[in-house]
Amino acid sequence: MMLSYKIVFSTKHRTRIELPFKLNQDIKEYLEYIIRKNSTIKKVHFYNDNRHIAIYQNKYNQNEIRSLLENIDSKYLKKCYEHPKLVAEATPYNIIAKNFYKRSLIKLLIPTLFRNVYTMYQSIPFAIEMYKSLKQKRLNMDVLDGLAIIVSLLIGDFKSASTITFLLSLGTELENWSKNKSVKDLELALKQSDEKVWILNDNCPIEIGVSNVKKEDLLIIYEGSEILFDGQVIGGEGFVDESSITGESYPVSKKVGTVVNANTLLTNGELIVSVTNDTPNSGIIKVIELINNSELPYSSKQKQLISSADNLVKYNFLGMFLTFVFTRSISKTLSFLMVDFSCSVKLSTPVAYISAVKEALDNGIVIKSSNILDTYNSMDTFIFDKTGTITTSQPKVKEVVTFNDYTESDVIRIGACLEEHVYHPIANALVSEAKNQGIIHEEMHGELYHIASKGIRSSIDNVPVVIGSMKFIKEEKVFISIKQSTIIQKFEKNYNLLYLGYNRLLVAIFVIDTPIRTDAEKTIHFLKKNNKQVVLLTGDTKIRTKAVIKDLFFDEVRSDLRPEDKFNYVQRLKSEGQSVVMVGDGLNDSAAISLADIGISMGESSDISRQVSDITFLSNNLSSLIYMDSLVDRLSNKIKQNLKITFSINGSLIILGLLNILTPTTLSMIHNLTTFSIVGTSFLLSTNQNLNNDI
Repeated sequence: MMLSYKIVFSTKHRTRIELPFKLNQDIKEYLEYIIRKNSTIKKVHFYNDNRHIAIYQNKYNQNEIRSLLENIDSKYLKKCYEHPKLVAEATPYNIIAKNFYKRSLIKLLIPTLFRNVYTMYQSIPFAIEMYKSLKQKRLNMDVLDGLAIIVSLLIGDFKSASTITFLLSLGTELENWSKNKSVKDLELALKQSDEKVWILNDNCPIEIGVSNVKKEDLLIIYEGSEILFDGQVIGGEGFVDESSITGESYPVSKKVGTVVNANTLLTNGELIVSVTNDTPNSGIIKVIELINNSELPYSSKQKQLISSADNLVKYNFLGMFLTFVFTRSISKTLSFLMVDFSCSVKLSTPVAYISAVKEALDNGIVIKSSNILDTYNSMDTFIFDKTGTITTSQPKVKEVVTFNDYTESDVIRIGACLEEHVYHPIANALVSEAKNQGIIHEEMHGELYHIASKGIRSSIDNVPVVIGSMKFIKEEKVFISIKQSTIIQKFEKNYNLLYLGYNRLLVAIFVIDTPIRTDAEKTIHFLKKNNKQVVLLTGDTKIRTKAVIKDLFFDEVRSDLRPEDKFNYVQRLKSEGQSVVMVGDGLNDSAAISLADIGISMGESSDISRQVSDITFLSNNLSSLIYMDSLVDRLSNKIKQNLKITFSINGSLIILGLLNILTPTTLSMIHNLTTFSIVGTSFLLSTNQNLNNDI
């Protein structure tokens, strides 16, 4: 039975819905899973009343929302109510309300003498932290906070000491919440995508989503593919790059009986792996857990800001000393202890950075290092691959030309059987064409060899078979008749051609159409307008490249390039002092992507390209480059704004304290509330920013 619901409010990108049932944490997790399976949904927001949710979409579509809600399983909802497993997630509102409620009860029920003893007890951890900092000869916030509490106690101002310890404890709890919330959101977003893997099912390879993989399933790992699960090799052999785990780039030999780890890369060979841990991407999840149990990773700019914030503390002590010397007023002296300039900077800066990474992820952009946010806008050269990057990632088979009495279905079956094992947009076009025509292509070939930027060599019934570029099939001594050459000349000027050779004869030509991405012209225009040098590097021919990019204006175009040529080009620019961004998608781009100052891979890139890149565009939008520019600008502005607010408000508070207009207790309260506000606003760099309405 379908549950009734009510659309309370809707805009172009956001729909607020009233649900006919009350939410608990189990239901929230379930609804988020159901809703996020739809690729048009960006995020889901749950309101504090536990009866309303907001769904953020790329574009409002009431039919899609209706369809999503129809998929809610009422029986599962009942199970969530009767047997809840999850604890409700804390919010800043809950944390603040709980602490103020507890404080009110203590003030109401506990006599003054016992409250004062409790205040002294609460001050002990702050005194210990102050002692540790002084022992290390460091003047930081711990010293400032500890001294403020101790001075208040020594002069008998237990009310101020109690307020300070209360606010500092509340601040620590909110700080921990903000850190954990940021990392948890990042972890959740990283887990949303359901990648595809190949498994053996009754000795037949089938493709399934990683969420459907179970222990003891037999994964087929093809050359150049990422290993997404921990497991044991039960067939095949090859070499695995384990640098993501060990840091060592030298490939490790894997044979039957050896163990493979998730988030490593098969660089050579082919493996059949029995899954021992059905948690996908466990390598990434372990890293996230380490982050969650330690400090957030800081970029160089963050470290500089936080170090500068700590250095500001000495000026508080200088002000305190001078105030006491000239005024002999304890109350005025306390102004410099109750208010500091470093607290909000140290707390808000990491939150702003991780919020930027999270916002990018919500818009289909994976940023692997926060250092990228410091350097992106300083890049002066943007280099693009053509196929799958400037052109769409899903080229189409426009026409199939067959020879030697082979039918179209015959050559598509053979070609798809070979190409399904290797990532490249043109290879995917052939596999998709087989799927569209309902052509089943079971494994029929022998051992398969992939030669990057050239093609595939294998055998069928011990007869050699090759598929790839013209240069490759000539190297493999495939015979091409005069008639076939004439047909080839007809197509090669305007299309990419994929050649299939069997038993040293050309048996088919696949004519591939690769249109330019709709946002390519806008993106290149934006980069040039911002004084960036824009370069195209491609392995395609000069004539075909010129025909494809006729409406795009690059500063330089180089064609007929091999992977090492792209690598050498990036290396030369860097040696000349240029800062380089390389955007690509294929195996042949991976070396150049790895070498560039910032390497960017498209969402449908090869596993190697995605692993070596600094940024991945899951959305496959080139206009993500424009969005990145906006994101970095907004992050920079937010940090500058935080600094400006910190110095203006806290400076004013100190002056008001020196003039005896505000008491030390009031100063402490306003200072901490200001800090909470700055940290809170750092979660949102700007309201309703997304890739669609930002560019």
